[in-house]
Amino acid sequence: MIAYKGRVGVLSAMKMHAKKFLRYAGGYVIARPKLRNSALMLLDCLPGLKSRLSRILVGGTAPQFATAHMPEDLASLTPRARQIYADLKAAVKHRREDKR
Repeated sequence: MIAYKGRVGVLSAMKMHAKKFLRYAGGYVIARPKLRNSALMLLDCLPGLKSRLSRILVGGTAPQFATAHMPEDLASLTPRARQIYADLKAAVKHRREDKR
């Protein structure tokens, strides 16, 4: 079992390095319009690979929907931040009432 855990560590390290290389290569391809268009034509035939590569290039490690962390103590915010927070809260409330 210990050898398996070590192998998982190696595989995750390889995966991390592969993604890093793909991001670098993607940046290279995106910077060259002719190469980018050729790559897109090829990837249009492989939609699964295209979506996976696009997630890697965008940095798909972040969740698609960010969770909002509400401050427990609004006094710790600056006055400007408090105003923005209040405006956002009012806009969300207004939007919820409109949907009803």
